[in-house]
Amino acid sequence: MYEEIGGLRYIEIDDRDFIDECCRGNVYAWQQLRYDRCFDRVIDNGKLLAVTGMKQEDFTPLEIALRDRLTAYDGMIYDKNLNDAMDECLRKREISE
Repeated sequence: MYEEIGGLRYIEIDDRDFIDECCRGNVYAWQQLRYDRCFDRVIDNGKLLAVTGMKQEDFTPLEIALRDRLTAYDGMIYDKNLNDAMDECLRKREISE
């Protein structure tokens, strides 16, 4: 959907390369990534629905919400250091932005 709606490309990168490039080799980031991969999580909004009395149909469909958010995106940088690190990682791999 990101590619279709926003023209964004998915680029696969090795976990170790991601940590080295984006987290500057931070050992805690590596440990957190490895720990997180130990779990196969199922995300369920059942409790939210039960508490609010809402139904799944009350929510905006993902594709519509994503299109709205990407259209409203103003280019604001949320984490300049991370963005700069990702740009450098892509340049090293000769992948155009």
